[in-house]
Amino acid sequence: VTHRASRRVVSVRKTVGDLNQESEPIPAPEGSLELRITGDPTRYTFFCRAVGETEWTVVGSGLTQLLTAEVACTWTGVFLSLYSRGHGRACREPADFDWFEYSAVDIVHGDHAPLDFDQAGE
Repeated sequence: VTHRASRRVVSVRKTVGDLNQESEPIPAPEGSLELRITGDPTRYTFFCRAVGETEWTVVGSGLTQLLTAEVACTWTGVFLSLYSRGHGRACREPADFDWFEYSAVDIVHGDHAPLDFDQAGE
């Protein structure tokens, strides 16, 4: 979420090695936003919506195969983070993250449930 030409927009920025790509910026309403990431064995998809809305807007997607040890040269698993950056300068406006929720989806059964890491490998 950023400002471009005095408009608030949402985009997905992907970096793999020395390759960088950003999705087409989508206009974002003012006020609080909800961000969502879903994934399956082949692709991650990124969404956003205004708080209180029911429909999600697709912002962009990325191939999961680019996150493998063969491509990334190391493998520590997938990390997810929320952060704010000022591109080398102090941020003019702070990022405010009120809430974060993670739920794993059993891709075999389609169940949405918290992941039990003790049984994840079973």
